[in-house]
Amino acid sequence: MQRILIGLIAVQTMAIFFFGFRVMEIDARTQELALAPRAAMPNQTITSDQPRPETPPADNRLANAAFLSPDEIRKIIREELQYAQASAVRQAPQKPAETITSAEISSIKSAASYDLGRFISNGRIDETEMASFQAEIAKLPPEQRREMLSKLTKAINAGQIDAQF
Repeated sequence: MQRILIGLIAVQTMAIFFFGFRVMEIDARTQELALAPRAAMPNQTITSDQPRPETPPADNRLANAAFLSPDEIRKIIREELQYAQASAVRQAPQKPAETITSAEISSIKSAASYDLGRFISNGRIDETEMASFQAEIAKLPPEQRREMLSKLTKAINAGQIDAQF
């Protein structure tokens, strides 16, 4: 029984070495192919003044890039950016701007100032409080919103509020 086990161990060990060696060969070949310069077509160099072949070789997606000049790539990128911007404009919701009275602005600002003072006195702000504070000051006009965010940022940077999320 021991002889059979020893024989199996020897066969397994040889198989492991054989497969390990094969994996190393495949890895070396893969590295060699990855680092080798890609030619557009065998024994043919494509320059910008020569006409481009109609169909690129289908063996690899990267080979297709050899058939585009930098100007063509720039043109494609410009077209894609224009399309993306145009579709973003079409998809943007067109809701009318809400008008807030100065009384509402002052009440929102005083509530936000009160909350900020409460955060400073507690010395801490959690995620839910931060989210509600941001939602509250989002109703303010941009300059007053920046002012409140600036105060909050200064308090956090000064260590008056611990805001680790």
